Amino acid sequence: MASESFVQDGLGRSALVDLETRGLLTGGECKAILVKRERFELALADAAPTKASFLRYVAYELKLDEVIRHRKGAAKRRTRGVGDFFCVRHAYALYERALSRWDDLDLWLEYVALASKNGAPKMVGRLFARATAAHATEPRLWVRAAQWEYADQGNARGARRLLQRGLRFNGKDARLWNQYLSFELRYLDQLRKRRDTLQVRAMTGDEAFFRGEIPAAVARAGLGAVDDVAGTRALFLATCGAFEDVDAVLAAVRGPAAAADDDDDAAPPPPPPRKRKRTRRELRATLVLCRTARAAALAAAGGRDAAADRAAKRAFDTCPDSERAAAAFALTAAGAPPRAAPLAAAAAHARNVRARISA
Repeated sequence: MASESFVQDGLGRSALVDLETRGLLTGGECKAILVKRERFELALADAAPTKASFLRYVAYELKLDEVIRHRKGAAKRRTRGVGDFFCVRHAYALYERALSRWDDLDLWLEYVALASKNGAPKMVGRLFARATAAHATEPRLWVRAAQWEYADQGNARGARRLLQRGLRFNGKDARLWNQYLSFELRYLDQLRKRRDTLQVRAMTGDEAFFRGEIPAAVARAGLGAVDDVAGTRALFLATCGAFEDVDAVLAAVRGPAAAADDDDDAAPPPPPPRKRKRTRRELRATLVLCRTARAAALAAAGGRDAAADRAAKRAFDTCPDSERAAAAFALTAAGAPPRAAPLAAAAAHARNVRARISA
């Protein structure tokens, strides 16, 4: 943010001249402001300046900006000049100087709040992008960024993207999962009210969405990711209490164990189906297909022969149990060298099947 104007005129002399010319400041006030800024700059030029020195300087500039705006509004003057914008831009430059010394999260949030207060949404978006890159493991930063995107910009997709990106770095943070669930519930509630107000007929497939399948999926994913499941469940239940018609989400939060407790006569869940053991005949057929896929993959990688391509495609389609052989064909046909790792994996799979047959 430190542009050439700040480098050439760091104390804002030209801005003060403009304000004095327009009658918003007197000559004595301009001289006092210059003296005050020089003292602040001397404090910042110290060998070890403190963060408080920067913040006092920023507070002084913002207070001066309020005085100038008040006088301009009282005088009912609509003309603009460089003096109208210098204080705020100078505060931006001071935050940049402070962040170059201390990459502090509170400084980032104060900087963002100032830009948001002065109506600079593009700047706020850039600041959040820089801050999340520097402090990716800070959940409250992702929450603030998502809240600004959704509440101030009306961009639900952007807010969801920010929360999901934050969960990549903070997947075990219960409060971040709770914020994600709260966002999905608020968004669903907003869509329901809009549908009811406009009296829009529900389309086929919308029933599951409006029952809350997405917040329910978020709740299940959050309970499966965190360590403190009981505490997270309590957070989720408190969040759901602020919304109506969230039966699907409550069922996902409480889980199958709680549902069984609510219904004493409920039948126990069926046991998981046992995987059928394949016969030797089926294993021999799988081994043949593995060999076919490997041979066809070698031929396809070598001569790019049409018959070899057809044989490889046939082996690929008829061999669902041989995923490694299928991957060998797919990667080798895409241009991998014949002795690449996928072919070795296919050969190892074939040896494993052969050992199981002979057992």
